[in-house]
Amino acid sequence: MRPTHHLAKRLAATLAVLAATFAATAFTAPAAAAETGRGIDWQPCPDRPDIDCATIEAPLDYDHPRRGTIEIGLARAEATGPGERIGSLLVDPGGPGGSGVDTVKDGFTHPAFDVIGFDPRGVNTSTPVKCDPALVQAANAIAHPADQAEFETRLEANAALTDDCRTRTGPLFDHMDTRTTVEDMERIRRALGEGDLNYLGYSYGTLMGQQYAERYPHRIRAMVLDGNLDHAVDTA
Repeated sequence: MRPTHHLAKRLAATLAVLAATFAATAFTAPAAAAETGRGIDWQPCPDRPDIDCATIEAPLDYDHPRRGTIEIGLARAEATGPGERIGSLLVDPGGPGGSGVDTVKDGFTHPAFDVIGFDPRGVNTSTPVKCDPALVQAANAIAHPADQAEFETRLEANAALTDDCRTRTGPLFDHMDTRTTVEDMERIRRALGEGDLNYLGYSYGTLMGQQYAERYPHRIRAMVLDGNLDHAVDTA
């Protein structure tokens, strides 16, 4: 999934805010940050040699880390400004299902930060979810049921699609919740060699940021979230 023109404009506008915010934030680079991206084997992306791509391993199930691993896809656009590099900025466009890798490939850069896009587990260059395209099309054909009969048909289509995706994908299908993605984000932060996380999340990426903040409140340097919701409210 590639960002729309509207999203690209929002990204550009946010960069101006980020530049001012980060410039005003005192920062002492940790010693580990001198080794940019240690633990990550960055290579030119086959389709964009001016952008670096890589994958890192993550546990399939963080509660049982010996039950196998998956891959998380990354892309890096190095800081473009002439001044001193500050650090890395992890970004995700949300979705769910949006590709942070494609966001970086589509030209999202920052003068003082290496912009790091990641594909959440199940998406794009990460270990993917696999589904029958015909069942996806059948479910999407009734995106807005007009009556109870169409609603029941949509439920049946969803159930068939869910069963098919679980069968084709395997164990990963049941380990794609947001809190697991938060652990992937922390794993990315450590692999980058950054002392604290700089994060920009759009749309569903907001929820990733919120839950990261709950899990790792002392690992945040700066965080920008564009769609905050109060999850204590129990109605729409």
